Amino acid sequence: LSAMNSARVGPRRRSLLAVNNTAMAAYKCGTALPTVFQALPSGGLIDHPDADSLARASIQAVVSAFSVKTQVNDQCLLEMEKIYRIVLEYTSKASGLAWGQEPDLILLQDLSDAISLAIDAVMLQYTSAAISKMIAATRMTTLITRHENITATRAYGSIPSGEAAKSLDSAHTRSKSWRISTPTASASTRGWHRIPGLMVDDAPSEALQLSHVDDRPEERAERTVYSGGRRLMTTTNPGTTSLSALTGSFTQSLFSMPANVLPFRINKVGCSTASNGAQICEGASVSVVATHYTNFFNPHFYSEDAQFVIAPVLSLQLQAFGMQEVVPVEKLQNEIAFDLVLSRVPDSTKDLVGRHRVAACVYWNGTKWDPSGCMLQPEGLVLADDGGNDMRAICLCNHTSLHTVLDAPAGCDGVPYSVKHYDGCKVCGGDGSTCIGCDGNIASGKVLDGCGKCGGDDSTCAGCDGVASSGLVIDQCNVCGGDDSTCRGCDGISIHPYVTARFPAKMPKVHDDCKSVKFPLGVCGGCDASCKGCDATKNSGKGYDKCGRCGEYSSAAEAAGGGIGAFDWYARTTRDNCTLGLKKCATGFVPDSCGTCVQFGTAGDDARNQACKGCDGKASVFSYQYGKRQLRGLTTDQCGVCGGNDCSCIDCRGVIGGTAKDDRCGICNGNNTCLDCKMIPYGITVIDICGICGGKNDTEQCRGCDGKLYPLPLRPPRLDRHGASALSRCCPQELIGCNDICNAAVGCDGNCSTAPLLIDKCELCGGNGAPNTGTCDCAGVPNGMSGVGCDGICSDPPSKIDQCSVCGGTNQRETGHCDCENMPYGAAVRDSSGVCCYLSDMGCAQANQSRCFSGKTWDICSTCGGDGGTCVQTRPSPASRLQFSVHLSFSLFMFALGGMQWW
Repeated sequence: LSAMNSARVGPRRRSLLAVNNTAMAAYKCGTALPTVFQALPSGGLIDHPDADSLARASIQAVVSAFSVKTQVNDQCLLEMEKIYRIVLEYTSKASGLAWGQEPDLILLQDLSDAISLAIDAVMLQYTSAAISKMIAATRMTTLITRHENITATRAYGSIPSGEAAKSLDSAHTRSKSWRISTPTASASTRGWHRIPGLMVDDAPSEALQLSHVDDRPEERAERTVYSGGRRLMTTTNPGTTSLSALTGSFTQSLFSMPANVLPFRINKVGCSTASNGAQICEGASVSVVATHYTNFFNPHFYSEDAQFVIAPVLSLQLQAFGMQEVVPVEKLQNEIAFDLVLSRVPDSTKDLVGRHRVAACVYWNGTKWDPSGCMLQPEGLVLADDGGNDMRAICLCNHTSLHTVLDAPAGCDGVPYSVKHYDGCKVCGGDGSTCIGCDGNIASGKVLDGCGKCGGDDSTCAGCDGVASSGLVIDQCNVCGGDDSTCRGCDGISIHPYVTARFPAKMPKVHDDCKSVKFPLGVCGGCDASCKGCDATKNSGKGYDKCGRCGEYSSAAEAAGGGIGAFDWYARTTRDNCTLGLKKCATGFVPDSCGTCVQFGTAGDDARNQACKGCDGKASVFSYQYGKRQLRGLTTDQCGVCGGNDCSCIDCRGVIGGTAKDDRCGICNGNNTCLDCKMIPYGITVIDICGICGGKNDTEQCRGCDGKLYPLPLRPPRLDRHGASALSRCCPQELIGCNDICNAAVGCDGNCSTAPLLIDKCELCGGNGAPNTGTCDCAGVPNGMSGVGCDGICSDPPSKIDQCSVCGGTNQRETGHCDCENMPYGAAVRDSSGVCCYLSDMGCAQANQSRCFSGKTWDICSTCGGDGGTCVQTRPSPASRLQFSVHLSFSLFMFALGGMQWW
């Protein structure tokens, strides 16, 4: 094979070879490699004297066969696997001390190189469609497994110092292996349960997971094959195995495995005795095998997402030292960090719904790249150590396998392969419910305003303060929320400032300054007339003396200042200094303050000063009223004010004491035609199309969910809580019930429903008033007394069985089981004449003519009333007749009981 592949041939020969690649593949795979396999000992190479040379030669033949990848087919891979089984069996278990012997490095290198060549051959066959995806997956899994076996064997032999790694490289891989000390909970020799004939090709395709053994020593977890065809440890023992921390690095990748404790015990290989009798023991129980695939080579190139692999593939496996068996490592408490350089960075630009690409840490689960159990470190991607633009992904995984990074799709949450996206509310993974408007549309932004209007602006029920449903209105004084007090007159009538501005004379009435006992605050609407002095000044205190002069004043000048003429005032010394009004009285009489003669010594106002006493109770010859001097005391005006001048009760028409009034517009007897919709006189606010005072003619403020306009005071219908869903209803607002659902109400069961349960007449929640439910009797009468009687009929009272066993009976004799004596199940019967008696009291007769109490009995000759003489010669003695009578009576009694037959 080597000569054929490397011989110097001419162009024509090379052309022939190229044309005949298929023939060469058939020869190599169908003849040459099978011959190599057949040349190997059928019992394997272990203990064969020429094992080393045979192993090297066979593997070199494989290398030669695969050196030209176009000249091999799938059969070559099968033949290669058969040869590898025998050779690897020899290299790993050549003797009991195989793990202590230095392996044949030349052989291991050839084994590794052949696998790299075989990988290229599988890729070529797959890309040329010579083999299917399933076959390619099977072949690659086998090759990867064999490469890990070879690398684990590299750890055999002596270790220079500490935990040093041993390397083994090939065209596609850089591999390292370690032997690490693994303290266990107990020390015992490992016992392996092998399954004869179990080969990689026989392995199931699905991944097998370890079932950890609990603390019951009698139970063991049996496993045979690891995901992808690797042989698993077939026995694990109860206990624990401590894994020490380990770090390994390659170009473009490294791993850092922290210390962990496995929940099972991996036993160490047993000690062996050397030829010199020395005991050889190994402290390690685990081989760590790490393989870095160079130049971003993806050994699972056939996978559907192969094009999205953006990092080196780094394999990390633990094997039981001394055996080609994988230690299952899953769900580690302390995660392993895989630091991988990326070939490119995923496009993180999000689309409209938040989908984008992310770096996803994955592992090979036997069939595909799987993100479960792995995650990108929280810090995200980091710059490469060289400070360039390359980025690194640090993946944290809780298991061992092949690991890499994919350019993967992610949802809006940034989780690889997540299907979450932004809903219409821009909520990641939301269902749009967080921003559904009251109109049922997502992100419409519409909400119920304070008036219960969807999308409203509170205007349909806003008060004058602009607050929905505040109820505040502008009062008659133009004050929002006021009580009309700021422009209310003392007469209780409010006059709007706009009216006063338009009609200055129309102002709220106030109290004047003429306070009195009757009017302690002054006269409402008065003009200070009732308290003016003779100088026409309010509350001046000036009055007339009996001479009709105003005073008192201290001088003519002071009087003149008050508008009093030179001869019309008086001083203290000149008061009443005149004869005006004085007259002579008869003896014994004297003039009073009014100039009226009264008897001397008369006391009290009832007898004197009556002629000129005013309404204020004061007697004055002169008084000032109606703007002039009057010859009398003060009088009450038409408004009921003492000393008034009728000014306090003039109506808007000028009629004293009239009933005409100004309306709110200041128009006498008007009808408020100047009020706008806010009830402001001469205001300019109008009602818009929606019936809103001061509205903006925005039809949306009064448009219902049915598309129609509902001007105030109508209330437009709206969608209930179901919004735009199929369950929603356009519902009149007055029918919106519990939970904001149309026509819903809370039933007697406490649940909100459009068909709420009600308490029926039988006081049963959800009942239908059916008979015999709740408090209803069989007739459906609440708390009724009806019942189903013995006749099966519901009645009040229900029929009952009487003592004679008659349903509905009245205990009548000779009904049911009662005899003629009305005794239930009694033996009394009636004779032929209708007399009731017992059989023992009944005499004998022919043809049922027995009579009660007749005394006749049947004699021994069957003669009624006989003495036996008709059938015997000798009459029986009295004793015999008595015996016969007793016998006959007993017979008749049994006859009655026995259904009218003789006993």
